[in-house]
Amino acid sequence: QSSRNAQKKSYKIKLFDSTERWDDFRILNLNKHYSDRFRIINKFSYDLFEKIPDFVSFRTRFVHLYIKDLSGGASKTSYEDYGLFTFIEQPNKQFLKQHNLDINGHLYKAEFFEFFRYEDNLKSKDDLTFSESSFEEILEVMGNDNHDKLLEMLDAVNNYNLNIDDVIEQYFDKDNLLTWLSVNILLDNIDTNSRNFILYSPLNSDKWFFLPWDYDGSLKNESQRRSTWQKNISNYWGMVIFNRMFKNPENIDALSRKMEEISQIINKENSKKLIDNYYPQIRQILYNSSDTEDMDYSEEDYKDNLYGIINMMENNKNDYYHSLETPMPFFLGTPTLDNDEYYFNWTSSYDFQGDELNYTFILSTDYNFKN
Repeated sequence: QSSRNAQKKSYKIKLFDSTERWDDFRILNLNKHYSDRFRIINKFSYDLFEKIPDFVSFRTRFVHLYIKDLSGGASKTSYEDYGLFTFIEQPNKQFLKQHNLDINGHLYKAEFFEFFRYEDNLKSKDDLTFSESSFEEILEVMGNDNHDKLLEMLDAVNNYNLNIDDVIEQYFDKDNLLTWLSVNILLDNIDTNSRNFILYSPLNSDKWFFLPWDYDGSLKNESQRRSTWQKNISNYWGMVIFNRMFKNPENIDALSRKMEEISQIINKENSKKLIDNYYPQIRQILYNSSDTEDMDYSEEDYKDNLYGIINMMENNKNDYYHSLETPMPFFLGTPTLDNDEYYFNWTSSYDFQGDELNYTFILSTDYNFKN
């Protein structure tokens, strides 16, 4: 994925069936989390998720990786210290079994998925024009490959003649949906509005559940954060299901209640306990290996900044309430040319309080908007 161009790589190791498993795992995902200035945020997030009732987490652990390169044929090559990695279990049938989920169920990982219908890509396997590669441009298939139930849900989500609350009641677990969204807002994981989540559905149920995936982009410092319209509910306004759902004020109230509930778990106290446990383990690896080559902080500054993240969740919750007072983002369409005249178009914004909205349109001859 996006980490393949990083200076230090992540690795996926697949053990042969005849090989002894590594603690019952046959696929080892070893992530470097090169973009995470602390290298611990993914495990930190999943360890917090374990405390949330009725919310599936993934098993993780820190790994100190050494590699001996024998590709040149040298027999006495020594091991090289590659530093700190995080292992996370692979979402597959083995994962479903280990978590007491339905091993025959549906499991999809979002590649670029905003709950549109995607008729050109997402098709039934019985469709003569079905293409697995085209399908997986939108959703990677990790479980049952009968896609009819998924397509039925997407047809309903995109049918504006149906009440969206009825659709959610039939096809989703609302508590799970609100929990997943609250978790992402509290951790400010902005890279979850079209990817980095997994959809699961048991075989004999209409319900779909969100599973959390990839949290190394969470809890950025101020200099790394994006604009306000890319945070909180605004960040998910391009997803059909949330765009429709949160135009009902009762659903905003339900999300706020869930935010308060989850913030009793994802909070300063539990965060400090985790970091107190992590720090003695990881400082020796980070500052006595090749990791020191690209760490942003000295060892002393690292500790201060690491403990600084324990206040971020409360700040993110406050930002959420402030965001309810601001208009939702809108999206500029592609201009069209007709009889030497340009026509510009954009979607409507939306204000939860029903305040009057105005638009300022600026046209420039240069991308810096100097003219």
